[in-house]
Amino acid sequence: MFGVVYCFFKVVTNNKIYILFLHIKYMKNITKLFKKQILLEQDYPGKYIPSGNIVNTSRLGPCTGIVIYNRKGKEAYAGHFSSFNRGSCDIDNNINNEPLLKNILRKSISKFGDPKDLEVFLMGCNEFYDDNRGKEEILSKLKESGFSSSNIVHRWNPNWTCSSHMKFDVDTGKNEYVLHGKDGDIYKGDIRNAPIMFQTKD
Repeated sequence: MFGVVYCFFKVVTNNKIYILFLHIKYMKNITKLFKKQILLEQDYPGKYIPSGNIVNTSRLGPCTGIVIYNRKGKEAYAGHFSSFNRGSCDIDNNINNEPLLKNILRKSISKFGDPKDLEVFLMGCNEFYDDNRGKEEILSKLKESGFSSSNIVHRWNPNWTCSSHMKFDVDTGKNEYVLHGKDGDIYKGDIRNAPIMFQTKD
């Protein structure tokens, strides 16, 4: 009637009834407080993240963060891995003799279906080598598995003085990516809009 929508809740405590009226514009912020934030542990198998959760990659220096997002199902697979920057996707940190990268790609395709319909977000990965082979190998293996280049967003750390992390809401696809420099934050916002400060061959 007045262009304002309210929700009300009945709360019973100490035999008294309280009616709470909340402006609908604040409801999203309130529900966000109750979402579980899943902090990724280094070098564990990629985790399945169902709807209702927020992925936190934790701080990434030489480590690589990956989020494989199924927008239709509002779900994701995510991981925080240390070996990728050494050009060793097929060597280090195997899970039952299956490399970590191959493991998370296989599981995401098995659960979500056609990889061309999935979005992939990559960040971190300070290199031990000047030839960038770790970053390029990750991208190569994604494409070999059928992921579309147009759906892969990567924002690599530009040098050893930088680190990064991202929080990703699987319900909405909204995220907060932060690139940290030695003198403070260089960028904070959606990873899709972050400047490309380190370019690899796509």
